[in-house]
Amino acid sequence: MRLTIFSRLIFGYLLIFILVSAVSVSMVYQLMHFNTITQSILNVDHRMEDLIKKLTDSLLSQMRYEKKYLILWDEALYSQFLLQGMILSSTWERSGKSPAPLSLEVCSLTLMRTTKNTRP
Repeated sequence: MRLTIFSRLIFGYLLIFILVSAVSVSMVYQLMHFNTITQSILNVDHRMEDLIKKLTDSLLSQMRYEKKYLILWDEALYSQFLLQGMILSSTWERSGKSPAPLSLEVCSLTLMRTTKNTRP
């Protein structure tokens, strides 16, 4: 059986159409997979940036209240210092890391040693 020029053209274009469609479906699948990976990375990075910001703010606040308390010896500043320490610890625990590292407790240990030795 001999194929005519028209039937050969139709067969060739049909083959090209099927190949292009297969490549398109494959690319759509790969892009969806890439999109889900990108979204998960963005969610994790955003949460980590928020956590870093909260931990930094809390640690700096605790250090600020420590310095103010050591200068003024005001009990309100001491209670704010302890509150910031609790906030720092709870933020660290919410991050999924346990126990808190030694660096998170340095300010409170310094303040406790100082208050025991030099309190008027």
